[in-house]
Amino acid sequence: MRYTPAGLPVLDLVVEHASTVIEAGVNRTIEMTLNAVALGDTAHHLAGTPMGTGLLIQGFLAPARKSSGKLVVHILTARRTDAGTDPVVA
Repeated sequence: MRYTPAGLPVLDLVVEHASTVIEAGVNRTIEMTLNAVALGDTAHHLAGTPMGTGLLIQGFLAPARKSSGKLVVHILTARRTDAGTDPVVA
C-alpha cells in the first residue's frame, strides 16, 4: 500500500484471468496476467485479501502512466467468488 501526496491510499496489484471462449466454432483458452490498481476504500479492503483468492472485479482499463501501449485495470469494486463469503468491496 502506498499513499498519494494527498493521502489517498493506492494498492498496486497483479490479477490473473483464465477462461474458455468459443471463437469461430472452436474452444479457445484465454489466460492472462494484468496489472491493476485500487484506490481509496477499495485499496484498503483489497489489501487484506490473501493471494490466490478468487475475485470478481469491475472497473475500467486505462493506459499505464508513462508507458506506451500498456494498460492497467482500475478496480472499482471487487467481491470474493468463494461460495458463502462476504464481498471484499460492495
